[in-house]
Amino acid sequence: DLKASGHNQPQTIHVTIEAMKLALADRDVYYGDPLFVEVPLEQLLSPSYAELRRPLIDAQKASLVQRPGDPRRAVAVLGEAETRSGLGSAARDTTTCLAADAAGNVLAATPSGWSGVLAGKTGVWLGTRLQSFNLWPNHPNVIEPGKRPRITLTPTIVTKAGRPSLAISVAGGDGQDQATLQLLVSHIDFSLAPAQSVTALRFGTNHHVGSFRQAKPELGSLLIYKTAGEDLVSDLEQRGHKVQRAGPPLWAPSAIVIDRDDNRLEGAGDPLAGRHAAGW
Repeated sequence: DLKASGHNQPQTIHVTIEAMKLALADRDVYYGDPLFVEVPLEQLLSPSYAELRRPLIDAQKASLVQRPGDPRRAVAVLGEAETRSGLGSAARDTTTCLAADAAGNVLAATPSGWSGVLAGKTGVWLGTRLQSFNLWPNHPNVIEPGKRPRITLTPTIVTKAGRPSLAISVAGGDGQDQATLQLLVSHIDFSLAPAQSVTALRFGTNHHVGSFRQAKPELGSLLIYKTAGEDLVSDLEQRGHKVQRAGPPLWAPSAIVIDRDDNRLEGAGDPLAGRHAAGW
């Protein structure tokens, strides 16, 4: 419980959601197959661009618009992103996979794409990730022959002094990055063990173009557990968030902490999401 550790829970959730909205707005405008388009990744990840975008976060009020920036020209706001609408659908075919051994090997994977069909008796599975492309001319993620679509799969390994110290895998479509960020903050900033971070109160937003069939953004949305306290929800609503109760679980995380100094591995998965840890 982060609140018990002395931090302002509503403020933390509010600021985190607002930061995720800005990052997802950039994702919707710039991400695509780097073999086909020039993705300004270095600028998007630069501390100077983060500092440029930081003042866009109102500490008391939720944003109800998409605000991509212009990392190439170091401009904080490119302009309101064009709203695209589609059929929309939720991805429910992803799982999680983390492993670490005594030799120092660490694996983080997020297997997905099982909603396709098997090609006869070949054993070859034909996936359905083409639905993550769009048909918008000149967009980085527009469909083209031989091109890979922008996908949501983001297994994560954090290193410390050049060695893996934390591994995270999350299933849940566009919620993967959002849940991963919360696990990173829980462990790095609040020193929570994996069993605590994967079961802590989770929250998220659909303030972005959906990665499956390009569902239009739900501007200002804030998803949060049904178990969240009324005072917390009321505080967030007063800031302008359009709160929607959800889950638990909200997405499906798992994590492993690797402590080489103490020769210790500590892992956990959210049991409400069917995730579990085992040792051998």
